[in-house]
Amino acid sequence: MKTSFLHKYMQAIQLFLFRSSSQYKKRNSPFDISRRLDQVSKVILCLPDDSYEAERALTAVRRIKDIFLHWDITIFSAHNKLPSDRDNADYAVVTYTEDDISRLNMPKKELLQRLNGSYDLAMDLSIPFHFINTVITWTQGEQLRIGFFHPRREKLYNFMLRRNIDATLDASYQSLVNYLHSFKKRGA
Repeated sequence: MKTSFLHKYMQAIQLFLFRSSSQYKKRNSPFDISRRLDQVSKVILCLPDDSYEAERALTAVRRIKDIFLHWDITIFSAHNKLPSDRDNADYAVVTYTEDDISRLNMPKKELLQRLNGSYDLAMDLSIPFHFINTVITWTQGEQLRIGFFHPRREKLYNFMLRRNIDATLDASYQSLVNYLHSFKKRGA
């Protein structure tokens, strides 16, 4: 999706409004991540906008599902066609097109309704800043909002992973999986 000056300006305003909301302080209080991960059951994973990055992120999604078997995972993607090797029974999928995005570059009400409520954990798997994924992660992630570090999303997520600049995509996603796995309670 192309981003005009107006869209970037509106994004900056929307991010400011998120940080200014009463929900912001409530959602950003300190917590024990191990306990929160233990309580998670409903998860939304936002795939990157780039097709190659999305393919690499799906590898991490499969590893996450293998570790956290009880998670009910929904994949959110701008791609109408996900790789054919994935097992459709493992994940719900919500895709969107440019028609689902308003002129102000915000998700339309119908798209938010298709997401079917809030999630215990929302994870943005995009490495470069992706506004729609940031909005979905903020609005849908009730307890945990996880993603890779970027200054524009830093204040909206409560667990961020700094990526080594020299790391490959696979190594970056593997680091994320390893961090999540390290917080999982043994025997759970």
